[in-house]
Amino acid sequence: LNDDGSVVYYSENKPSVDTPIQLQLYKVLPKIKYMIHSHTYILGAPFTRKMVPCGGIQEVDEIKNLIDDYFHGDYNKDVYFINLIGHGSIAMTNSTKDLIDIPYLARQIPETI
Repeated sequence: LNDDGSVVYYSENKPSVDTPIQLQLYKVLPKIKYMIHSHTYILGAPFTRKMVPCGGIQEVDEIKNLIDDYFHGDYNKDVYFINLIGHGSIAMTNSTKDLIDIPYLARQIPETI
């Protein structure tokens, strides 16, 4: 991850558009080792306030705002399950065991926010 937020890669396979977001999150969440992003919601997880299109780097600020509000600014938790309003969800953890049996919910189509 470069200082400007761009990602350098050495392959024919371009990384996901969400890669810069996830790399930024790894920088601010020191205990997180694993992330799964889906385009479904997670039952019982809090929602970000603003919809950010897939790949929008502004999603980092929305997630940080949610951590400040919902998790009382605790950036040292072992697990975060967060719904990205109008986009999906992100499960972030320091153990793969927390990624088993996540209660995913299909989003309604069309989704109105």
